[in-house]
Amino acid sequence: MKDTRSQLISSMKELLWERGYDATSPNQVLERSGAGKGSFYHHFSGKQELAIAAMDERANELIAEFELIFHSDQHWLDKLENYLLQPRDGLKGCRIGRIAQDPSMDELLLRVPLKRYFSQLQQAIEQLLNQAKDKGELPESICAHTLSCTVISTVQGGFVMSRALYDPDCINMACQGLIDLLRTLSTLKT
Repeated sequence: MKDTRSQLISSMKELLWERGYDATSPNQVLERSGAGKGSFYHHFSGKQELAIAAMDERANELIAEFELIFHSDQHWLDKLENYLLQPRDGLKGCRIGRIAQDPSMDELLLRVPLKRYFSQLQQAIEQLLNQAKDKGELPESICAHTLSCTVISTVQGGFVMSRALYDPDCINMACQGLIDLLRTLSTLKT
């Protein structure tokens, strides 16, 4: 059984994913977690501190997921394909990127977990792409840093399209399209 602090964090993670930061109230967290108000304020000074703890935990989970994929013995392109085609709920949005558009994300402390996650993801993808370039499997003219931004933007843009068009498959189509382009790039002479 989870302790109260863990229940509060778990509930906040789910609410942030479903509703975002601005649309989530401490009362909703209390209702979902089953914790009392006293317990909430025993563990956290307020909504912001709880949200940061929840986003930190979510970032850690997502980092562990992509590290598991990227540290496998597979070919670089298979690693990216596994990352891009992992099951995602296009209509719910990214489990951490979903809240990036909230007006409150202008607050520096709230952005720290988002920045950490996306920076580490970009660095991991960039490293993969640079290794492919070193092996002659990608053209030298490819900028690994720029292409890593494209990979992440494809996933995030796929979430936006899925939600905007209310079509859960948009994210899968966007990711498959990028995989097709990456396969084409990998066959070009360097």
